[in-house]
Amino acid sequence: MIRELDQWLATLFDEEHLDHTCEVLSGATEPDPAGQRREAAIRAAIVELTASSLHTEASSTTTPSRSPPSGSPKPNRNGVPSKRRSASRFQADS
Repeated sequence: MIRELDQWLATLFDEEHLDHTCEVLSGATEPDPAGQRREAAIRAAIVELTASSLHTEASSTTTPSRSPPSGSPKPNRNGVPSKRRSASRFQADS
């Protein structure tokens, strides 16, 4: 299989095909306008979603939250109850 592949590749660079091969290879390095438009649209969507997400996070931090029930762990800065034990409780259990 490798020998057949090598033979085919060699034909691409023989005198009969060299000009066409060089033309095709040089065209491969030119920018693809459709690809550039897709990339720009994706980048714009990422920026929009990021801005929307930041706006949502900012508005959710300003809304008052309910107090946790008595005796439950205090929430951390992300609103998740902390699972760490206080140092005084840890010493008392030792």
